[in-house]
Amino acid sequence: WSAASVDEFRIRVLGKGGHGAYPHRAIDPVLIASQMVVAFQSIVSRQLDAARQAVITVGSIHGGTTSNVIPEHVDLEGTVRTLEPDVRAQAREAILRTARGVASAAGAPEPEMEYVFGTPSLYNEPALMDEALPVFHRVLGSENVVRYEPGMGGEDFSFFREAVPGIMFRLGVGRRDRDMNIHSAAFDPDERAVSLGVRLMSELLWDALERRTASE
Repeated sequence: WSAASVDEFRIRVLGKGGHGAYPHRAIDPVLIASQMVVAFQSIVSRQLDAARQAVITVGSIHGGTTSNVIPEHVDLEGTVRTLEPDVRAQAREAILRTARGVASAAGAPEPEMEYVFGTPSLYNEPALMDEALPVFHRVLGSENVVRYEPGMGGEDFSFFREAVPGIMFRLGVGRRDRDMNIHSAAFDPDERAVSLGVRLMSELLWDALERRTASE
C-alpha cells in the first residue's frame, strides 16, 4: 500500500435551542457533537482491527453564536483514511451508527448525515515494483532509494491504478537548508528534481520496452 483512501463525512447534529442557564429545558447539540468526536476515536481503537490502519479526524466543528445560548444545531466535518476496502466500509458503517446512537442517547433527533467516498487507496503492483527497483538503484544510486512506508495521505493516481496495474513512486524535492511540508506556505520544492524525474521516467520506459522486445 502506498496511499490511503480519502473519504469525508458531514453531520448536522440537531438539538433544541435554549438559554445556557437552563440546559435542562433544551437539548444541547454542542455537548452531543463533542461526545460524537470522542466516540469516533473509539471506533479506531475498539471496533476496527488494530493491525489494520485507519484514521478518523474531525477537522471542522461549528455551532452557536454566543456564550449563553444553546444553539439549534452544530455542524461537524471529518475525514476518514483507510488502506483496505473492507475496513473502509466498516469505518463508514461505524461512524453513521455511532452518530445516531449518541444523538438517540441524548434524546435528540436523528442527525442529518452525508458520507462521501473519495479517492480509493493506492496499491503498488509487486511485480511491476520488482521490475522498477533495479532502474531506481541504477539511476539514483542505492543510497538514494528509500522505501516509503504506507501513509494515510491520499492520492488521486489511485483512480488510474484501479483501471490498470501500476506503481507510484515519490521523488524527493526537499531542501537541506529548510524544513518543508506540503499544503503549507513554506513549501518551496527544489526544481532540480524535475530533470531527474524526467530521466527516471524515461529510463523506466526504455527498460520496459527492452524487456518486451527481448521476450518477443
